[in-house]
Order: sequence, then C-alpha cells, then structure tokens
Amino acid sequence: MLNIKISAIAAIIFPLFFPLTANASMRPVLKKRAGLPPFTVVRELVHDNDDRAPATEGNLLCAWLADSSPGLTPDRIIVNPAGRMLIVRNATAQMTPEATRSMDLAIRKLHLPVLLITRASDARYMGSISSRPLPRTTAGRKKMLEKEIDNSVRQVVSRYRKRVRNGRLVVIGSIFDQGNWYGRGHGLLLLININGVKDPGALRAHQAAVLLNAEQRHRHLGR
Repeated sequence: MLNIKISAIAAIIFPLFFPLTANASMRPVLKKRAGLPPFTVVRELVHDNDDRAPATEGNLLCAWLADSSPGLTPDRIIVNPAGRMLIVRNATAQMTPEATRSMDLAIRKLHLPVLLITRASDARYMGSISSRPLPRTTAGRKKMLEKEIDNSVRQVVSRYRKRVRNGRLVVIGSIFDQGNWYGRGHGLLLLININGVKDPGALRAHQAAVLLNAEQRHRHLGR
C-alpha cells in the first residue's frame, strides 16, 4: 500500500520538475524577428540597381530618405518603386520635421526592416545647396559627402536605437555614384555605412549582406 502511495505522489510531482520531452517538442517556437528580413531587402536593392529589367510590383520593402539631385530618382534604385518604397526627399537627406514624421510612420508603425539614406555624387547639385565652397578635388568631395551621410546615419540610428539593437531595423547610408567618383560605374549604388559600421571589410562581412555574392559585395559595399 505504501509503495502505491509513493508511486502516486511521484506521478504528480515528477512532471512539475522534469517536463516530458515529448510535450516540450510540441510547444510552438516563437520567431524573434517577424516580417521581411533586412538582408532580403539589401539583396533586392543591389539586384535591382544592377539589373534594370522590368519587375512585377511587390510589397512595401523599405523607407528611403534621399537628396533631391535630379539624377537620383527612385527607379534608379529599385525597379517599380511605386508601392515598394516609402519615399522622403529633401536637399541633403536629413531628418527634417517632415521627414521625421514619415520615417516614424515607416519604422514604428509599418515596421519596415530597412531605412536607406542616399546622397548622389553630383558636384553641380552639391555646389548649389552647400553654404560653403565645394572642394575642388574628387577626393575632397567624396570626403565631404561621406561625412554628411555618416552624420545622417548616426542621427537615425540614435532615434531608432531599440529597433536597431534588436535586429528589427537596418539603417544604411549609401551613395548613388552618378559622377563615378569611386570608379566602379556610373549610377552604381554604394552602401558605405550600415548601422554605423564604415570599415569596408566589416561591411562586406556584415550579416545584412549575407545574400550578396562576392562580386556584389566588392562592387556595392564600401567607400
């Protein structure tokens, strides 16, 4: 009789401390990152910049904060941009009050996984909006443009720090190389800053670039 009682008590207590493996395996595993992965968006941006073939319309992919250079148009960045990019443009691709309201909608309400910041290597346009003399050399202009993009990325990462930290948002600073300042081709999209990472080697190893092949990493990543 005593053995029966002990067995009954054990049958009640044991599962509380040692859950059955079979039951554990049946529990659903929640996804940490719901929605479209950032690396999928990065692959599409690079692919579309390389290949201008017509594409079907798709879902909203990313937020795009860009300057107003005439040569920098949405269709030069992604095929069929209508409905695929939430677009805000101003003179220097800055988070103005209007831009901030739109980016908050894109990131905090629509939960878009990528915020792409783009400036064009356009000396004439840069000269027309700059309050200081434009450097005469290409190297000087590149340095000036890169610094402005880095500042924009820093500002955006700071605003959406929590989403960047948990991997739900990737902020990318990029150059639409209209003037071929980098010698990799006119109109190439160069990703020069990802979440504050600027080193070319680190960019090419970044998890956001995991779906790019070696050639794409070499051409599109790094300043």
